[in-house]
Amino acid sequence: MTQTLTIPEALANLTPDQLAQLPASQLAEVYIDFDQIWTQVKKYHANFDAALELRYREQAIEALQKTSRDFGTAQMEDGRLRVSYLRKRNTSWNQKILTEVAEQLTASGRRVEDFIKIELSVLESKLDTIPSEFTEQVKKAKTDKVGKPAILLSFEKKEESEW
Repeated sequence: MTQTLTIPEALANLTPDQLAQLPASQLAEVYIDFDQIWTQVKKYHANFDAALELRYREQAIEALQKTSRDFGTAQMEDGRLRVSYLRKRNTSWNQKILTEVAEQLTASGRRVEDFIKIELSVLESKLDTIPSEFTEQVKKAKTDKVGKPAILLSFEKKEESEW
């Protein structure tokens, strides 16, 4: 059906510490191999997801509509296979209308935050433009957390025999 992607067992069983100890030339080889495998896996996965969508979409929509729903999970049987098809709801809100509603709530004496989630943030690019009398307060409100690092390897153009 499709080509099988394999990772050599010796490489697949290496711990992060063992991988970190590899010479740069082997790291380069592993990086290239994994990148190629990952690219293929993502392609295969996307094709498979598209096939599942084609096969079960209409059936799932019908099952949801029978229960007067547009979103949620539909359970189906396909031979011996049990299929759970989740149709997610992605909600977006018109900010102009919500701002008007918030103003009306405030004008009526109600607390906006009792009805509408409000989360304030400052764009990093605008941080230096805040009036000086508010700068210290804004800096106190800011918390930076360390995220997961992204590490990219780039290789000098050398002949393969030099690795």
